[in-house]
Amino acid sequence: VTTSFAINYGSSETLTITATTATAGTINFKVSVNGGTATDISGCSAVTIASGAAVCPWVNPTVGKIRITISLTPTNANEAVDPKTIDTIVVARPFITSFQIRGQAGVTTGSPGSVVVITGGNFTGITDIKFGSISAEKTFRATATQATVTVPFGATTGPITITTLLGGSGVSATNFTVTG
Repeated sequence: VTTSFAINYGSSETLTITATTATAGTINFKVSVNGGTATDISGCSAVTIASGAAVCPWVNPTVGKIRITISLTPTNANEAVDPKTIDTIVVARPFITSFQIRGQAGVTTGSPGSVVVITGGNFTGITDIKFGSISAEKTFRATATQATVTVPFGATTGPITITTLLGGSGVSATNFTVTG
């Protein structure tokens, strides 16, 4: 019996793990975070597999160093399959909760050259901040939860997008309105 396991990265809100085997049975997906005790992934403790694939969508995966252990209890007890482990790192997608012109509470409009403070989370490793489709200069300051950036010339009204090195992109729910 041959068994192969694959991991498919979706967004950081959902991590999809797929187990494939020709052997029928029940697949169990367990996770250990940062070397801790392995526990069942919610909703993935007994996934039926006939032939093909069993899929575990891990909603809101824990951020950190992850070890996923996938085991199969075959329908036919004579078909033994060894557990498989996958070591990976899960990073979190950046998200924006609010933004405003620096020093002006609640003001979400401004002209190019204005300084905007963006609040949210998972900002570590920012590689780009866009106003509409125009990237800001790389001279912004950022912490894990706040970024301060100058509205670029040529910016258009639209959402603000923050992209990080490993976490993908997060987009504001509302538009920043460019004036002047």
